[in-house]
Amino acid sequence: MKFFTYSLYDERRDKFVLYGLPKYNDTNPVKTCLIDLGITPAEVSILNIKKLRYPDQCHYLLYFKKSDGIKLSKLREIKFIANTAVRFEYYRKPSHIVSMCSNCQSYGHGSNNCYLTPKCCKCGDTHKTIECPFSDKNTKRVQEDKLKCANCGEKHAANYSKCKKRDEFLSIQQKAKPKNKFNTLRHQYINSVSRNYTTQYPLLSTKNSNQLATNTQWADVVSNNHSSELFTHSELINILKEMVMKLKKCKCKSEQLIAIGSSARSHNIIMLVVSFKFTIKL
Repeated sequence: MKFFTYSLYDERRDKFVLYGLPKYNDTNPVKTCLIDLGITPAEVSILNIKKLRYPDQCHYLLYFKKSDGIKLSKLREIKFIANTAVRFEYYRKPSHIVSMCSNCQSYGHGSNNCYLTPKCCKCGDTHKTIECPFSDKNTKRVQEDKLKCANCGEKHAANYSKCKKRDEFLSIQQKAKPKNKFNTLRHQYINSVSRNYTTQYPLLSTKNSNQLATNTQWADVVSNNHSSELFTHSELINILKEMVMKLKKCKCKSEQLIAIGSSARSHNIIMLVVSFKFTIKL
């Protein structure tokens, strides 16, 4: 039976990145130093760095079993390794990297639990990549006329970053990705508030924001607007004075909120001021 599956949660491994150490010929010295400090990683590998800031720059990827219970806070207690200042961070897979099986060359799963028919990453035939008969023994490369993608059938390797099947998988993955409901509701609320304020107070619309922001006082805005829904300049001053007197008598924030909410007129003027500030920022 041909199938693939995924690892259980307990079988998965935590990944951390170690920064600061120089590049060694292999990862055994790094693993030995960590064991001496009481940290035993299941595996240590080297991450690829596209642009090196200095010749021997190296980032080490540390794998730990879930059962070990290794936390980032525990790793950060280690400040020096081999007389070199180091730091630890969580490993975050770059967004452009797609999960691809090195056994069957399909997207969306790994090779650890894949029992499908193996396919070559270079020529697309039904054999493992390391067993490709067209691969040069020295360079490990395949001639261009022998290249064939195991997914789309075109003349390139299966792990080519511009393969059309890869783009199709990315689009499907993006659609299936859960959206942040909080941000969606937040933007919907802001847009609805903006529309309501612009409709209720057309003088404060974004089209006139530049005019209001330059040499325009709030009193001029109120006095020039002849809408019956807005207070006059003198009415605003009286309402604000009355509100300030009430607030001065309050002894706590809750009393201040009650004093503000007790007057419908004060509530209206606050909404008017908020709408003015909101539209100016837009």
